[in-house]
Amino acid sequence: ERMAPLPCFALILSAFFIARIDACPHTIPTWDCDPLPAPPEAFHVTQLRPGNIKAVLAMGDSISAGFAMIGYPPVDLVEYRDYVYSIGGAKGAFTLPNILKEHYNANVVGSASSWTWPLTKGAWLDAGVSMAKVQDTHAQVDYLVNEMKTTYKDEINFENDWKLLTFFIGANNICVSCKGRYPPSYFEKELDQVLSEIEEKIPRVFVNLVSIFNISGVWNAGQTKEYCKILWEVDTSECPCLTTGHTSDRNIMGMI
Repeated sequence: ERMAPLPCFALILSAFFIARIDACPHTIPTWDCDPLPAPPEAFHVTQLRPGNIKAVLAMGDSISAGFAMIGYPPVDLVEYRDYVYSIGGAKGAFTLPNILKEHYNANVVGSASSWTWPLTKGAWLDAGVSMAKVQDTHAQVDYLVNEMKTTYKDEINFENDWKLLTFFIGANNICVSCKGRYPPSYFEKELDQVLSEIEEKIPRVFVNLVSIFNISGVWNAGQTKEYCKILWEVDTSECPCLTTGHTSDRNIMGMI
């Protein structure tokens, strides 16, 4: 009897996982700071210390979802949420939740503990969705609120516990900016609305708003890797302004 396609694919994928990424191409620094004693309760954000954080949250696009961040096809075609810098909880991973757990508050909750299929609409307290644009993140706020009030209701005091939300968004808006879509004014308006929504719906949250890097620079870096060049020749839809091959399009991206 032939194995069904999906279980068969999952079995092959699992075999890749076993041997995948024990060797990182970059040297990761050791976080060897001494643990701090438990801080007094924080009643205002100006009193907030790392040890006051009870829950870690994330919003964003494929970078926050961890899509294809490890390895080569087919093993990289999933979302490695447990290794994402802002929300990953994989053992030994150099991530914000692990630093908080190991040095400031061992009871921090919300970190991602495994991988997900592409385009998953959030997992754990990682609301990131691959391909998301800034206007899509309103739904991510609702996802986080619902998860904290249901899945995590016994671990998080929604009204009183402090939460650290890392919000990183914008790459997919910039990737079509050369087509005249999503000018900076639009991005600013949408981002301001989402931040206001976070303030309104999530109490006691410190928002770590991470600025976007220069997406156009990815082209220059990718031209040094045969894998990236082949990938962009096959799939020009991932970031149209980057993969058109026109310098003028990439220059527009760099000015956004």
